[in-house]
This record gives sequence, structure tokens and C-alpha cells, in this order.
Amino acid sequence: MLPFVQKVQPLKEDIMLVRRRTWFYRLAGEQFAHAITFKLPLTSARAKEALLKAIGKPAAELWVHGS
Repeated sequence: MLPFVQKVQPLKEDIMLVRRRTWFYRLAGEQFAHAITFKLPLTSARAKEALLKAIGKPAAELWVHGS
């Protein structure tokens, strides 16, 4: 038996929704990232939906940087 046992908290407490106006994305096979800016702050799921409508194919990576 291990002397130090730590209780694991459910994941739902660790999830944080980030809403940003400017998101960066990189398409599959591309080396550099592109920026996309929205009028209102969006979550990553909403930003991906907008990219699908605007570009027609999903981004390989989507992230936000800074505050």
C-alpha cells in the first residue's frame, strides 16, 4: 500500500472555456499560422465552426495566445 494517496477530482472542475476575439490556426501541411478575428469573443468550438464555413476544411491546429 502506498503511504501517500491523493484523491482525484472529477475533470469537470478543471475545464475552462476560453473566449477570445482573435484565434490562430494552422491548416494541415502548412508551416505558418494564420490569425482570424471575430466581432465577439468565441470559444474554440465556435471558432472551429466559423473556420469550417469560411475555409471549407478543418484546421489542423487552433489556439489562442496572450490575454
